[in-house]
Amino acid sequence: MSLKLVSVNIEGKKHLKTVTKFLTKENADMVCLMEVREIDVLKLAGEEYPFVVFAPNDKLSNGEVIGVAILSKNIIYEVEKYYCGQENSVIKRVRGVGSHKPVLLMAKTEQCQVGAIHFTWTKKGLVDEKQASHMEKLLKYLSKQGEFVLCGDFNIPRGNELYKKLASKYKDNMPSEIVTTIDPKIHRANKKINGKLQLVVDYVFSTPKYEVSQVRVETGVSDHCAVVCELGKLIS
Repeated sequence: MSLKLVSVNIEGKKHLKTVTKFLTKENADMVCLMEVREIDVLKLAGEEYPFVVFAPNDKLSNGEVIGVAILSKNIIYEVEKYYCGQENSVIKRVRGVGSHKPVLLMAKTEQCQVGAIHFTWTKKGLVDEKQASHMEKLLKYLSKQGEFVLCGDFNIPRGNELYKKLASKYKDNMPSEIVTTIDPKIHRANKKINGKLQLVVDYVFSTPKYEVSQVRVETGVSDHCAVVCELGKLIS
């Protein structure tokens, strides 16, 4: 088994042209999207990805539902949605940035089990009580999921206390030479400081039996860099 996996937070409708162009170029087997509008999911999937699952985690003031999606060329035969202990209903955005509910979308095919996550946001990437509580619930949930690859926007900078908890249990496959997954030119904060904001908050974690290789990031797609990798065969 060798599968190409792409993960990217697309920031709603702001970068649909560059996202579509990128997905066409990469031609991955599975695509994990965060902050994707429900009305755009099937358009982004097109004919290339006949199998699509979606987990809502926010509702904009105009009524648009956004969430996490997994697009697959292979049959998805098992799906789970986990909201880190919160109710599964979608909330209306009233506080702006970071009002989304943390959601993990797990999809299983014959070849692999992949999780796509948009985790709890905090100001300046600092750990708060809510995010720490959600991490404990997430780790408890993941401990029962067997072998998997977990990717997405974790909103947790590499090296902080919650990152260390996650990395102590699962392998962080992001190469050490990657110093940021915040796009230097597109991200709203980076525009103001000439790309000086450098944080790794998007990851590809895996359980021991998965072989993850050729991990790279691509800029110019959305406000977060896109993460691309290869999934090899399960190690017996």
